Amino acid sequence: MSTILKSVYLLLIMSLFISSCSQKPTNVDLLDEIDAAHLVVVDFDNKSDMKYEDYIDFVKYVKLETTDESLIGAVDNLLFDDDKIFVVDKQVSKSIFVFDMEGRFTHKIHAVGDGPDKYFSIRDVSLDVANKRICLVDLDGRRIKFYTYEGEFLESVRMPFLFSSMIHLTDDQFVFNSGLSANQDKEDVDGYALVVADMEGKVSYKKFEDRNHNFSFTIQDPLRISGSDIFYNPRYRDVIYSISQEGALPFYKVDMGIHGFPQERLPSINTQEYLEMDANKSFVNGYISLKDGAMFIIFGDKQVFNVLYSKESGNSISLLRPVFSHFSHSLFSSNGSASYFHYFDQSIVTVSWPDVVLMIGEISPKSGREESGLTQLLEGIDKSSNPVLSFFNLKSF
Repeated sequence: MSTILKSVYLLLIMSLFISSCSQKPTNVDLLDEIDAAHLVVVDFDNKSDMKYEDYIDFVKYVKLETTDESLIGAVDNLLFDDDKIFVVDKQVSKSIFVFDMEGRFTHKIHAVGDGPDKYFSIRDVSLDVANKRICLVDLDGRRIKFYTYEGEFLESVRMPFLFSSMIHLTDDQFVFNSGLSANQDKEDVDGYALVVADMEGKVSYKKFEDRNHNFSFTIQDPLRISGSDIFYNPRYRDVIYSISQEGALPFYKVDMGIHGFPQERLPSINTQEYLEMDANKSFVNGYISLKDGAMFIIFGDKQVFNVLYSKESGNSISLLRPVFSHFSHSLFSSNGSASYFHYFDQSIVTVSWPDVVLMIGEISPKSGREESGLTQLLEGIDKSSNPVLSFFNLKSF
């Protein structure tokens, strides 16, 4: 080989080496062995007499005031800030109701229609706590509407790409759950389940490549916020990631053993295969991260478990979904919903509709009603009332 050819060859090798070293880290490979900060073990064979009251303390009830203007049709989300409760009703009234922490109704946002200050639908609602703004995603109108906490319209911004939910990260950065949204015309985000970007669509980073359109099922609210911490659970994966400006880090790994979905199958599974596995496999279908622990809602295998986890001890407790006999304060998930909501450090919030509250009042002994506060709760409630919020704290264990 001539001296010139040798020089060219060496330069080529060096350039490839430098290029490979300067590349940004690759996306998290969902099939790699994950070393998460917290390992949560689900015990599907738990037949002990452990009860919810051993691990959860009842705190208080909040009766949401019922007026002609404040009638709630559904509770799709609950958000809290500045001693305010924001109740999101996406489908029935298409409104955001605002109450104080005593349950008194203050105002609502209801602006369905065509116009800069109006929306066609509510796909998602989040809070910009730093700037005290409500962010409403109008997927049908392809816009994001911003309002003050008091309901004053601020601005309307075009969606930078398609997504189903979003959370405010910094002054100009948002975390978007893009899932299987049809973003074929946006090459920089197409096929990624999570994108961090600004309102102009400038991408900081993207994670969790997911191009399997043969598999149409997803899980409930994979993108969640806990205080100032943001978490994301890729669909049917057993890892929940902590999301920051720097990237996505494995935070919780939920070990379901032989009961869990085979992770290696998920990139290519189709809907029919999923339905066959759904009868005997389990997955995380909701979660709440708390200051000192967490709760996971595990669906599948013909059962529903709530798994409580302590960050301090590393212990996890698997409890069958509560029914009235399991917990002395029966309004813990007594509405049969998979949804739980987070309130600051250690509180889990549930929603109970008036028919359930009245039924509990009828079947509870008088002494039990007095002890749990049900007597006072039942005053003024009828079948047309707004729902009741129940606040519970996770104990140390």
